[in-house]
Amino acid sequence: MRPHERHGSMGGSDDAGSNQAQAPFRGGRRRGDVVTFSGTQDTVFHLTSDGAGATHVDSEFNFQGVSGVGDATGANYQLVGHGTSEFNATTEGTFEATIEISTNMVGQGPDNNNYVVTLYHLTLADGNPTSTVDSIRIDCR
Repeated sequence: MRPHERHGSMGGSDDAGSNQAQAPFRGGRRRGDVVTFSGTQDTVFHLTSDGAGATHVDSEFNFQGVSGVGDATGANYQLVGHGTSEFNATTEGTFEATIEISTNMVGQGPDNNNYVVTLYHLTLADGNPTSTVDSIRIDCR
């Protein structure tokens, strides 16, 4: 490990490299049905401070055993997915964040799945947004 570099869990333990947290998910409308998900999100992150005083945080996460039931229909779904995030902050007041999440909501039967890709990017200079990207693509399969 290089100086000013730390691997750890979201819970603050120095000896852990990943964090598992129970995370309820609400969303995934399917033909008017709201699906309530529950399961585990496994997250690994890497924190680095460079010689110029900037801080960089990279993370990867995936879902473990996430399932849900449609509130109106009672249909069962599995949520499979992963994501990455990157955050950079400098002492000059710039901040940059990029988050990308890909999920596949798999339902029972044919033509009952949703594939969703979400991309979010934000750049701030002195606290003011200089660029943003907010993109969500949903593909019903």
